[in-house]
Amino acid sequence: TTAPHKVPATILSRCQRYEFKRIPQTIILEKLAAIAKVEKVTVPPEALALIARAAAGSLRDAESLLDQLAAFGEGTIQAADVQQLLGVVEDDVLAQAVEAILQRQPIPLLQIVAQWTEAGRDLTQFLTGLIGYLRNLMVARLGETGRPLLSATPEGWARLTTQAQAFSEEELTYLFYLLVGTYDVMRRVGDARTPLEVTLIRASRREPIAKIGDLIRQLESAPQRTPAPARAPAPAPTPHLAPVPQKGSDPLTPQGGRTPSAAAPSAPETTTTATLEPSVTLEEIQRQWPQVLQAVQSRKMSTAAYLLEAQPVRLATGRLTLGFPPAFRFHQEALDRPEHRTLIEEALRQATGWIGRLEIVVVDGLSRPETPPTLGPDPTESVPDGDIPPPAEALEAQAETAAPPIIRAAAELFGGRPRAAAGPRR
Repeated sequence: TTAPHKVPATILSRCQRYEFKRIPQTIILEKLAAIAKVEKVTVPPEALALIARAAAGSLRDAESLLDQLAAFGEGTIQAADVQQLLGVVEDDVLAQAVEAILQRQPIPLLQIVAQWTEAGRDLTQFLTGLIGYLRNLMVARLGETGRPLLSATPEGWARLTTQAQAFSEEELTYLFYLLVGTYDVMRRVGDARTPLEVTLIRASRREPIAKIGDLIRQLESAPQRTPAPARAPAPAPTPHLAPVPQKGSDPLTPQGGRTPSAAAPSAPETTTTATLEPSVTLEEIQRQWPQVLQAVQSRKMSTAAYLLEAQPVRLATGRLTLGFPPAFRFHQEALDRPEHRTLIEEALRQATGWIGRLEIVVVDGLSRPETPPTLGPDPTESVPDGDIPPPAEALEAQAETAAPPIIRAAAELFGGRPRAAAGPRR
């Protein structure tokens, strides 16, 4: 088997295992040359190298190919016959394609693809051969130590080394992965010619690839520029209020009944600077805090119920801090949301005239006031005047009014209504 890892352990424990390795290509070449000599078959060395490479380490496959080619060529085997039978790409064609990529000329590459298409040959075989040729170039860059790994003639080795030195290692790596990715695309699409041509054009028009180390050294050697000092932002223009026209005068015509000419100089006007934020102190907000709670209650009962335990503790420039005792951290987390902060800020502006941002925090050491504020009945649940409810509805309305704020907030949250507790069951 070629997949011993798939054999169950119960079977492997009862077997003797022998590892069969691929036969080296040099040994296959020697055996094929001996067979050709005995059988009196004329075979050039390059044809034997093609047969040995196509056998992929199997001597039996190599002998079978030699037998077929001997019968096909009537005792004489040429390299072209081997390439035609096996569908192998000629080394000269691959060398021409790589030379066109090296010279950045896409037209010769497209002509090679057109010739292969007109001859009815498989384009994936051409791409596979080109990928293998790039591998040979990378091995040739290693020098003489890599020569035993290649089955190339002296002329082929000299050509490989010349082309390999013309490419950088980064370019060869880029071209290799570009062609490998195209191979997968060609197998998925119906037309294999189009992706191959696009890839060859990209390869021939590639941008110069710089080494990462060179880029880092260029950045390190570049002169350091001192950043310009940041300019202070220009002050915002101060808003002005237009003068209020006096009674009995036309607001569009100045006093005296004459319209000023565009060329005539205008007299200096008296302007009044508008105050962007009313001067409200923390004491005033604390004194009017019950009115703030009533304003919040008129909009949302649940927010007002949580806000009962909060106290204004600090007022800075444009920022008011509401503090909760440590025991009411849940209330602070419930109110520290954008929708609740916006509602409380609007209530503060309505009740006190304060405009700014709100901060809701838990203050260590803060205690509840001796007389905490309370909420009145929910105005959204009041009974209209002149409409006397039946006794049962009157009891429900009375229960809603008498319920604690937290109970009313919970009922509003879950869409229910507070009801009077029923007596003990008998």
